[in-house]
Amino acid sequence: MLSPNVTEKVTVFRGSTDKYGNPNKAVHGTVDGVFAWGGSRGNGARFTQSNDRREAAAINADFYVARGTDVRARDRLKRSNGEEYTVVGHALWDQCHPMDGFDFGWMVFNLESLNG
Repeated sequence: MLSPNVTEKVTVFRGSTDKYGNPNKAVHGTVDGVFAWGGSRGNGARFTQSNDRREAAAINADFYVARGTDVRARDRLKRSNGEEYTVVGHALWDQCHPMDGFDFGWMVFNLESLNG
């Protein structure tokens, strides 16, 4: 199990999108997890310019939670400091070790920043 000394409580938003592709997310609950920066997908930081000439910075993060935690692909997560992230894909490492069956007790999700 994750130690309460290292976890952070985040709010999970879940829902569908409307016919224009706009998200209709409502609060689904809260979960405890650990953010890791620059983990499984390189250093995670990038800087881009959008078509309307505005600049944006984005970061990817990994979010570790206890196995069985109710987080899904396309959920939105909001930290207590107001930062928001979207869950990209399904859980990674949501299994026991294939060689010896050891249960690490963790699973990890890739996140993408929505903080523009």
